[in-house]
Amino acid sequence: MKRSAQEIIELVVFALIALIIGTGVVWLAGWLLGVVGTIFTWLASLVWSLLRFLVPLAIVIGGVYLLVRLLGNNADKVAREDTTSYTTPPSPWTMTSDPERSEATHASPGTQDGHATESPADAMGDDATPGDEPNRD
Repeated sequence: MKRSAQEIIELVVFALIALIIGTGVVWLAGWLLGVVGTIFTWLASLVWSLLRFLVPLAIVIGGVYLLVRLLGNNADKVAREDTTSYTTPPSPWTMTSDPERSEATHASPGTQDGHATESPADAMGDDATPGDEPNRD
């Protein structure tokens, strides 16, 4: 197929326009990637600055946490030790050989099964004087 001179010139002009548009698109993409690269560089420097500050801080906080946890575990072990040998002995007021009397002394003083018994003055004897009552707190 034989082309005319006008068709050849039109094809060359269209090719040159396509090359100019392609070159512009490549330049624009490079410029955008340069801006994106600058933004990424700024972001990377920001992250690096934060990490330079936060990593040592996190190491110190982690050390303090582990130290507190270690001391807390030791305190829990001490708290869980058997303390039965240090119990307080029963009060002489509550000690008795009669089991029914023992239950009555755990009720309020001066009562037995909800009924009044002898008064504190009678419990001390006939020679009791006011102010000599036993302390039953």
